[in-house]
Amino acid sequence: MTQLIIEDGSVVADANSYVTDAEYVSYASLRGKTMPSTAAEREAQLVMAYDYLTFTYESRLQGERTKADQTGFMPRRYMYAFNESVLDNVIPSQFKKAQMMAALSINDGVDTNATKTDPDLASFTVVGVYAETYQSGKSTPVLASMPAVSRVLQPYTKNGSTGGGTYRHSMGFLG
Repeated sequence: MTQLIIEDGSVVADANSYVTDAEYVSYASLRGKTMPSTAAEREAQLVMAYDYLTFTYESRLQGERTKADQTGFMPRRYMYAFNESVLDNVIPSQFKKAQMMAALSINDGVDTNATKTDPDLASFTVVGVYAETYQSGKSTPVLASMPAVSRVLQPYTKNGSTGGGTYRHSMGFLG
């Protein structure tokens, strides 16, 4: 039995994905990616990606949710991309692609719930040449980012239609 509740543009109650497991498997297969063998594991990746997209990108998107109680950022009204108005009852293919790209990153080990803390820096020097020294056995946390996801969603952002776009510093990258 599937864990996914697919948002199709009609504001489906408790939706947790824009894509099905079959769509995700097909997308990954075409890209030569190895996937978990069970639908439950793949679906968990899709749900984490859905949450990641909502929490990371919603404030950057044009328009507004069609209903306040919907679980994700789509569908939206007052959105414009590719020289036309986006209907408020559809999920554009770019949002599905972004979810699958994020899910593949999760499959590859990205932790979307990771938090970046201050590095355990013991000392640094700026005189002449820059140098850093970390406390014994410590290093700066390295967290993954998903720049390709930002590029896919760029036309739908507040700056997307004016060429401003989304950039690393404004898109909540994890790293």
